[in-house]
Amino acid sequence: MGTFKRAGPLTQIYELTKRGWQVVVRNPVTFKARLGQNVVMAILVGLVYLRLDNTQAGLSDRQGALFFITLSQVMSSLMGVLLTCKLIFTICFWSHLVSLP
Repeated sequence: MGTFKRAGPLTQIYELTKRGWQVVVRNPVTFKARLGQNVVMAILVGLVYLRLDNTQAGLSDRQGALFFITLSQVMSSLMGVLLTCKLIFTICFWSHLVSLP
């Protein structure tokens, strides 16, 4: 067996981006749903920051809003990863069962 050269960081980013784009092309409904979700979130964030004062209470409100936005974005990203992992684990499980003697 020969030795394999590890792909560089730019090659890895390119391949991951290509794979991500293939997922978007194959699932246009999911893409539109996520786009709509991000637009609604952007509007909500804009409305939260629209009338905040430059006082101590306004600073506290900004911190709370940043916490909410961060938590919301993390959970949104996490749900996509969890759903994808579930699908991949199911496929791996069934392919493992098929290969059993």
